[in-house]
Amino acid sequence: MNQYPVFSLDAVLRKDLAFATKLFNIHDMEYFLWIKVDPTIAKIYTLYQLDEVDSTEKFDIDLKEICSHEPGRIWYKFNSIMLNRKPGQHIYRMHMVNKENETTISLYFSYIVQRSDTKKTYVYMKDKEDKEVKLH
Repeated sequence: MNQYPVFSLDAVLRKDLAFATKLFNIHDMEYFLWIKVDPTIAKIYTLYQLDEVDSTEKFDIDLKEICSHEPGRIWYKFNSIMLNRKPGQHIYRMHMVNKENETTISLYFSYIVQRSDTKKTYVYMKDKEDKEVKLH
């Protein structure tokens, strides 16, 4: 039986990102985030750059420090501590080059970080209490 990493995402084309985005609670994020690349792409393309898309803050991402990968394998192992963990959605672009003809493609992965300690903008049952007070 094959076992897959629990804390993982699929690398997809930008148009498919909405279907591949996952929600993670900040407290459940593991040390490594595993990114799965389609086997046909993983066999002939190599990751040469990673950047966060649509971010107001720019992070210098050193691939040697953040990612490990065995050539031809479908799983890329990222140190999640070095990825953006602020609440909200984070989209990353994987720049990949074909080892044979040097053509390039971009794949994307995305996740949403949620904190369990966020303040709610409402008070549960407050409307019901207000209505009861107004009736009396």
